[in-house]
Amino acid sequence: MTGFTAMRAHAQFLMLQPGTGPSASCYDGRKAPKPSSIAKAEARAERAFLDYRTLAKVPRGLGEIFLKHTYLGHGNWALDGTFIDAADATDPWVNRTARVERTSLTVANGGSYLYRAIWNAYAADGMLLGSYDAMLQSGRGSAGFITMELRAPGMMAKALPVVPFCSRPGDIERWKNNRK
Repeated sequence: MTGFTAMRAHAQFLMLQPGTGPSASCYDGRKAPKPSSIAKAEARAERAFLDYRTLAKVPRGLGEIFLKHTYLGHGNWALDGTFIDAADATDPWVNRTARVERTSLTVANGGSYLYRAIWNAYAADGMLLGSYDAMLQSGRGSAGFITMELRAPGMMAKALPVVPFCSRPGDIERWKNNRK
């Protein structure tokens, strides 16, 4: 059992509470994550990704580490844009990965419990295998995955930009455009 499994129910509660949507201060930039929240998110994301890599080596092992809701109305794990349920996923790089590097971590302006992290995976010869782009949610001492999108090097340009967000990447830009 992973550290995530113990906090799954708590994380679902955080995500699904009614009336907890972002305020205007989130969208207009007055509200931003605190350095302490970012530090906690970094540690939780690394623990969660280590759990992911361990479970990805077990056939059909990924279902346990993902929150049980759909974030954008589709499956929670994707390879090059094709979404499926994580319980049915097979990570194509996990057994060939010699090292991973987190390239970014963005904590939501709307609350320190939601964040996006991106890792690059490299083979032993240094070749870039691809990227892992994840939305995570904090729980008690760990984090759970909401979505994980794997992208081969040729597909990385299709990733959403790494920018501040309130509840989903791109929502601040949409809010600003709607106010024009």
